[in-house]
Amino acid sequence: MLRAGLLWLSEQSRVFRFIRGNGLARRFAARFVAGETVDSGVAALKSLNAAGLTASLDLLGESVHNAAEARAARDTYLETLDRIRAAGADANVSVKLSQMGLDIDEALCGDNMRAIIARAKAHGSFVRIDMEQSDYTSARCSSSSARSTRSSGTRSGWCCSRTCGARSRMWTR
Repeated sequence: MLRAGLLWLSEQSRVFRFIRGNGLARRFAARFVAGETVDSGVAALKSLNAAGLTASLDLLGESVHNAAEARAARDTYLETLDRIRAAGADANVSVKLSQMGLDIDEALCGDNMRAIIARAKAHGSFVRIDMEQSDYTSARCSSSSARSTRSSGTRSGWCCSRTCGARSRMWTR
């Protein structure tokens, strides 16, 4: 029940605006949110790496409404991977398939994921698939986008994790 409520809150634009405008709420969120730009995310990575920690960057947002939003999210991930490499940071990215357009068109999602995975692989990194809500988990891991990505020769580029489930599946070598 609490989890469902928190998920619902995370999708509310009014809550987002409140957190951005309220100093106390912003300080609380800062523990979990590296920043609002790629620059601030990479700066946070450097601090974490200096403390001996590795990290995973995630572009907040999911369930895009059209292909243009999905491609914009893909482009931000490509930029993020390039910036991680340029900074020499010990980090990877975590991607939501719904943010890549899975709910719009599985082929679009597959194309976006292949681009991100190829860039990660070229940089010696990997892509973590954020499974989002638990009712999507089985569908996400068995989707044709996931299957086509795994069979496209980029299999070593990503891992699929269930953060709230009892098991994890990894497709890395």
